Amino acid sequence: MDINFRERKALFEPTEEFRNKGMRTYLAPFTQETAERLREWWVKRKGKRYVFAEEGQKPRIHYSRIRRRFKKVVGSIDIRPHTLYDLRRTFGTRMARSGMPRKMLALAMGHINLYTTEKYYVLVDEEDTAEAVRSVLEGRKRA
Repeated sequence: MDINFRERKALFEPTEEFRNKGMRTYLAPFTQETAERLREWWVKRKGKRYVFAEEGQKPRIHYSRIRRRFKKVVGSIDIRPHTLYDLRRTFGTRMARSGMPRKMLALAMGHINLYTTEKYYVLVDEEDTAEAVRSVLEGRKRA
């Protein structure tokens, strides 16, 4: 993983240590706040080469470790149980509802097939439908 703080993006390229489904390269843009927090973490680690691994260790983030930590945090606060996949689904759904073009959303979600994005992330409920109908009847575009 390569982090570019100036452009606020991380590039995940598949290697022997870091494999992903489809062995594809992923680009992950992040906010200014995330950049600031990553910098703070890096400073706290005294400029070590890797953000999420120690020197001499393989720079690999294991999903099972992240899942356990996430489960522990969720269990420590008073909310209904969530999974990491819930975060992914929420991100995809919010991007779709904000008007992100579906092809861009598919790329952001790492999907090769647009159908996968539409099936799982472009979710429509009754309120969405009612608002869209009202917008058309009132002659305005849906925000």
